[in-house]
Amino acid sequence: MALDIDRLVDDQRIDRFNVLVVGLSFLAMLADGYELMALAFAAPELLREWDIGASTLGLVHTASLLGILVGAPLLGHVGDSYGRRAAILTASVVCGLSTLFMAAAINPEQMFLLRFVAGIGIGGLMPNTIALTSELSPRRYRAMMVVLMFVGITIGGGLPSLVAAGLVPRFGWQVLFVIGGIFPLAVAGLLAVRLPESVKFLAARPDRRDELIDVLRRMRPELGIPDDARFEALAVEPIRGLGGFRQVFAGDLRWITPLIWTCFAATLMSNFFLNSWMPVLFERTGLSPEDAAFASGLYHVGGTMGGLMISVLIDRCGVWVVAMFLAMAAPAVAAIGIDSLSTSQPRSRLAPPKGCLKVKGRTRPQDHAARSSPKRSRPLAIASPKALSKMSL
Repeated sequence: MALDIDRLVDDQRIDRFNVLVVGLSFLAMLADGYELMALAFAAPELLREWDIGASTLGLVHTASLLGILVGAPLLGHVGDSYGRRAAILTASVVCGLSTLFMAAAINPEQMFLLRFVAGIGIGGLMPNTIALTSELSPRRYRAMMVVLMFVGITIGGGLPSLVAAGLVPRFGWQVLFVIGGIFPLAVAGLLAVRLPESVKFLAARPDRRDELIDVLRRMRPELGIPDDARFEALAVEPIRGLGGFRQVFAGDLRWITPLIWTCFAATLMSNFFLNSWMPVLFERTGLSPEDAAFASGLYHVGGTMGGLMISVLIDRCGVWVVAMFLAMAAPAVAAIGIDSLSTSQPRSRLAPPKGCLKVKGRTRPQDHAARSSPKRSRPLAIASPKALSKMSL
């Protein structure tokens, strides 16, 4: 009797295997979040040391978005064709090396190029990590585990604020990128040793049968899966040409996909703008560099709270949670720019709730894309709206 791969994954109990997958994915997202925000917290020092205008620094910020625009679909395709694990490791190494070299940058041109390369890794890491976590999680807890993993990006995004407040005054802005380079490289080494590949990906590749059986035995040790076990799985063939894009618009997805893309464009446009400029804007309202970093970091504290809350709400309330929090987030974001709230203390207090709302709005669309898209094009389905959203910036 053949074993059904989908049933083996969907019916598993939460145990050490699942904790390992979510924990490693969390670390990858933690590094991704740090990379995403490191430049924003270095920005005030770069403006002063390099004597450049905000418009020049804005071009450097744009470089990372252009890199994400390229990296999300590119490494999403790598994940579909060569494995989620291979794409995650590639993205982590690209992020780490390029960020480490940023510490030696001496002008905006060098920073632009390095930030573009880092953006490729940043853009490719998230869709593949979401896809891998989704494909190794039991059906009942899949959404919760994806969101818990994704909380890593919000916590990681807040870590540069601690470095900026505690270490930058002593060691300079370079320390942000030294830490940001070493951390993902260390995570990549850990992932190379411990991170399993997606069994749904392996099931479509007979030449990797031994690896498939090894992962399934770790996932379902109670079954005692024999060496000669036979498996059934939906056909998952490598993506060729534009097949992946046709998949994400097939059937009912012709309505779901554009809605997810629109949601991504709206939320990430606001999120990336605030992430990039909050430390600079807060300093210009009169906060000290340390207080500006702290106030900006509260955004990510709120985001972490939001991610934990939505992990409980999404399975119970569905997509309406997204609409509710988007409606609540809009006035919170607008309030930051109201003249009557221009003093430093009210502005810093606005960061936590707004961050909480924004990450809620950002997490759910990616979880929905992970669950509603076809297996063989899942990383591409997650990456495509992310890449599209960069065009709105």
